[in-house]
Amino acid sequence: MAEKWNSAVMFPQDNAILRVIEANFGPSKSSGNPMITLSFEVVAPESINVAGVEYSVAGLKITPGYYTTATLDDAEKTATNEQRVFKSSNPERPSLYEIFEIDSTGVDKNNPDVTVFKGKLVHALLKSEVKEKTKSPTAEQLKKGQKTGDVIKNPKTGKPEISFYPKIEKLYGLADGGVSGAL
Repeated sequence: MAEKWNSAVMFPQDNAILRVIEANFGPSKSSGNPMITLSFEVVAPESINVAGVEYSVAGLKITPGYYTTATLDDAEKTATNEQRVFKSSNPERPSLYEIFEIDSTGVDKNNPDVTVFKGKLVHALLKSEVKEKTKSPTAEQLKKGQKTGDVIKNPKTGKPEISFYPKIEKLYGLADGGVSGAL
Protein backbone atom coordinates (compact mmCIF):
# COMPACT_ATOMS: atom_id res chain seq x y z
CA MET A 1 0.00 0.00 0.00
CA ALA A 2 1.27 3.45 -0.92
CA GLU A 3 2.26 6.00 1.72
CA LYS A 4 0.57 9.39 1.58
CA TRP A 5 2.84 11.95 -0.13
CA ASN A 6 4.19 14.70 2.15
CA SER A 7 6.21 17.88 1.63
CA ALA A 8 9.45 16.24 2.78
CA VAL A 9 9.44 14.21 -0.46
CA MET A 10 10.49 15.86 -3.71
CA PHE A 11 7.62 15.76 -6.19
CA PRO A 12 8.97 14.37 -9.48
CA GLN A 13 8.59 16.43 -12.65
CA ASP A 14 6.04 14.56 -14.77
CA ASN A 15 2.69 14.77 -16.51
CA ALA A 16 -0.56 14.45 -14.58
CA ILE A 17 -4.29 14.99 -14.96
CA LEU A 18 -5.68 17.69 -12.69
CA ARG A 19 -9.22 18.72 -11.74
CA VAL A 20 -10.18 22.35 -11.13
CA ILE A 21 -11.76 22.28 -7.68
CA GLU A 22 -12.11 26.03 -7.15
CA ALA A 23 -12.20 29.06 -9.44
CA ASN A 24 -12.21 32.69 -8.27
CA PHE A 25 -11.88 36.14 -9.79
CA GLY A 26 -10.65 39.13 -7.80
CA PRO A 27 -7.78 41.50 -7.13
CA SER A 28 -4.27 40.26 -6.43
CA LYS A 29 -3.35 40.76 -2.77
CA SER A 30 0.08 42.10 -3.74
CA SER A 31 -0.59 44.28 -6.81
CA GLY A 32 -4.34 44.84 -6.85
CA ASN A 33 -4.45 43.66 -10.48
CA PRO A 34 -7.54 41.58 -11.37
CA MET A 35 -6.84 37.88 -11.76
CA ILE A 36 -8.34 34.44 -12.08
CA THR A 37 -7.23 31.95 -9.42
CA LEU A 38 -7.67 28.24 -10.17
CA SER A 39 -7.16 25.58 -7.50
CA PHE A 40 -6.41 22.03 -8.63
CA GLU A 41 -6.17 18.49 -7.30
CA VAL A 42 -4.41 15.47 -8.82
CA VAL A 43 -6.72 12.94 -10.50
CA ALA A 44 -4.04 10.80 -12.17
CA PRO A 45 -1.69 9.20 -11.51
CA GLU A 46 -3.07 7.82 -8.27
CA SER A 47 0.45 7.25 -6.98
CA ILE A 48 4.07 8.13 -7.76
CA ASN A 49 7.30 6.28 -7.11
CA VAL A 50 10.14 8.26 -5.55
CA ALA A 51 13.41 6.41 -4.86
CA GLY A 52 11.60 3.06 -4.73
CA VAL A 53 8.85 4.23 -2.37
CA GLU A 54 5.24 4.43 -3.61
CA TYR A 55 3.34 7.58 -2.55
CA SER A 56 -0.40 8.19 -2.95
CA VAL A 57 -1.11 11.50 -4.72
CA ALA A 58 -4.74 11.18 -5.91
CA GLY A 59 -6.64 14.13 -4.45
CA LEU A 60 -3.45 16.02 -3.60
CA LYS A 61 -3.93 19.80 -3.79
CA ILE A 62 -1.58 21.62 -6.17
CA THR A 63 -0.21 25.16 -5.70
CA PRO A 64 -2.97 27.34 -7.25
CA GLY A 65 -2.57 28.93 -10.67
CA TYR A 66 -2.80 32.73 -10.79
CA TYR A 67 -3.73 34.32 -14.13
CA THR A 68 -3.61 38.14 -14.25
CA THR A 69 -6.30 39.48 -16.59
CA ALA A 70 -5.20 43.14 -16.62
CA THR A 71 -2.39 45.37 -15.33
CA LEU A 72 -3.74 48.54 -13.78
CA ASP A 73 -2.66 51.71 -15.59
CA ASP A 74 -0.69 49.81 -18.27
CA ALA A 75 -2.56 49.18 -21.54
CA GLU A 76 0.35 47.32 -23.15
CA LYS A 77 0.67 44.81 -20.30
CA THR A 78 -3.12 44.46 -20.16
CA ALA A 79 -3.15 43.49 -23.86
CA THR A 80 -0.50 40.83 -23.13
CA ASN A 81 -2.49 39.59 -20.09
CA GLU A 82 -5.64 39.33 -22.20
CA GLN A 83 -3.80 37.23 -24.81
CA ARG A 84 -2.52 34.88 -22.09
CA VAL A 85 -5.95 34.50 -20.49
CA PHE A 86 -8.71 35.05 -23.06
CA LYS A 87 -7.59 34.79 -26.69
CA SER A 88 -4.04 34.19 -27.91
CA SER A 89 -2.67 35.47 -31.19
CA ASN A 90 -0.05 32.68 -31.13
CA PRO A 91 -1.27 29.11 -31.74
CA GLU A 92 1.93 27.79 -30.12
CA ARG A 93 0.97 29.51 -26.84
CA PRO A 94 -2.78 29.10 -26.32
CA SER A 95 -4.60 31.23 -23.77
CA LEU A 96 -6.04 29.84 -20.55
CA TYR A 97 -9.53 29.81 -22.09
CA GLU A 98 -8.22 28.04 -25.21
CA ILE A 99 -6.42 25.40 -23.12
CA PHE A 100 -9.73 24.66 -21.40
CA GLU A 101 -11.62 24.83 -24.74
CA ILE A 102 -13.85 27.62 -23.41
CA ASP A 103 -15.10 30.20 -25.92
CA SER A 104 -14.03 33.63 -24.66
CA THR A 105 -16.25 35.50 -27.13
CA GLY A 106 -18.44 37.88 -25.17
CA VAL A 107 -16.70 37.21 -21.84
CA ASP A 108 -16.76 40.24 -19.55
CA LYS A 109 -13.01 40.72 -19.06
CA ASN A 110 -13.66 42.97 -16.06
CA ASN A 111 -15.73 40.29 -14.31
CA PRO A 112 -15.47 36.90 -16.07
CA ASP A 113 -17.69 34.03 -14.97
CA VAL A 114 -14.96 31.67 -13.77
CA THR A 115 -17.38 28.93 -12.72
CA VAL A 116 -16.94 27.60 -16.28
CA PHE A 117 -13.55 26.19 -15.18
CA LYS A 118 -14.81 24.28 -12.13
CA GLY A 119 -14.79 20.51 -12.51
CA LYS A 120 -12.74 20.54 -15.73
CA LEU A 121 -9.98 17.96 -16.17
CA VAL A 122 -6.73 19.11 -17.74
CA HIS A 123 -3.39 17.57 -18.70
CA ALA A 124 -0.51 19.33 -16.94
CA LEU A 125 3.23 19.13 -16.41
CA LEU A 126 4.01 19.26 -12.68
CA LYS A 127 7.27 20.03 -10.95
CA SER A 128 8.46 20.58 -7.39
CA GLU A 129 8.52 24.06 -5.96
CA VAL A 130 11.21 24.19 -3.27
CA LYS A 131 10.61 26.41 -0.25
CA GLU A 132 12.92 27.01 2.67
CA LYS A 133 11.28 26.56 6.06
CA THR A 134 11.26 29.70 8.17
CA LYS A 135 10.69 30.63 11.78
CA SER A 136 7.78 32.81 12.79
CA PRO A 137 8.76 36.47 12.44
CA THR A 138 9.98 38.33 15.50
CA ALA A 139 8.29 41.56 16.60
CA GLU A 140 11.23 43.47 15.08
CA GLN A 141 10.88 41.64 11.73
CA LEU A 142 7.13 42.36 11.69
CA LYS A 143 7.82 46.08 12.27
CA LYS A 144 10.11 46.01 9.21
CA GLY A 145 7.27 44.50 7.17
CA GLN A 146 8.76 41.01 6.97
CA LYS A 147 6.15 38.25 6.74
CA THR A 148 8.49 35.42 7.68
CA GLY A 149 11.29 34.92 10.15
CA ASP A 150 14.79 33.59 9.63
CA VAL A 151 15.44 30.42 7.66
CA ILE A 152 15.49 27.28 9.81
CA LYS A 153 18.80 25.43 9.49
CA ASN A 154 19.73 21.90 10.40
CA PRO A 155 21.93 22.31 13.49
CA LYS A 156 24.21 19.44 12.42
CA THR A 157 24.75 20.35 8.75
CA GLY A 158 24.01 24.07 8.70
CA LYS A 159 21.87 23.52 5.58
CA PRO A 160 18.43 25.13 5.30
CA GLU A 161 15.42 22.91 5.97
CA ILE A 162 13.28 22.68 2.82
CA SER A 163 9.82 21.55 1.78
CA PHE A 164 8.59 20.50 -1.65
CA TYR A 165 5.25 21.48 -3.17
CA PRO A 166 3.82 20.29 -6.48
CA LYS A 167 3.37 23.21 -8.87
CA ILE A 168 2.08 23.49 -12.42
CA GLU A 169 4.85 24.05 -14.98
CA LYS A 170 2.52 23.92 -17.98
CA LEU A 171 -1.11 23.27 -18.84
CA TYR A 172 -1.47 21.26 -22.07
CA GLY A 173 -5.22 21.02 -22.65
CA LEU A 174 -8.36 19.20 -21.61
CA ALA A 175 -8.05 15.56 -20.61
CA ASP A 176 -10.32 13.01 -22.31
CA GLY A 177 -13.89 13.77 -21.35
CA GLY A 178 -12.91 17.19 -20.05
CA VAL A 179 -15.28 17.26 -17.07
CA SER A 180 -15.51 15.05 -14.01
CA GLY A 181 -19.05 15.78 -12.93
CA ALA A 182 -20.41 18.29 -10.49
CA LEU A 183 -18.31 19.20 -7.48
